[in-house]
Amino acid sequence: MEVNDSLSWNNHIWVLSVKNGVVSLEKSDKEIPEVIVDIQTLTKAMFGYQSLSDSFKIGNVLGNTDEIETLDKLFVHKKAQLKDFF
Repeated sequence: MEVNDSLSWNNHIWVLSVKNGVVSLEKSDKEIPEVIVDIQTLTKAMFGYQSLSDSFKIGNVLGNTDEIETLDKLFVHKKAQLKDFF
């Protein structure tokens, strides 16, 4: 997954894996990304505001639809509440 952001520490290609319920995220800038997303869209997906699949439909996520759906399944799909942000 390639994340585009103005902050250099986020602006990389990342490999996300889940094994036995343990999530790992590693920088791997040599990989070819299967999903390209900006940090705002990724954050919305992670907090359940807008799914990656919906963001793909409006052009805010690029890439392989199967990979987008797989990644999307890892995130919360309940609408965020105001208390979630404070």
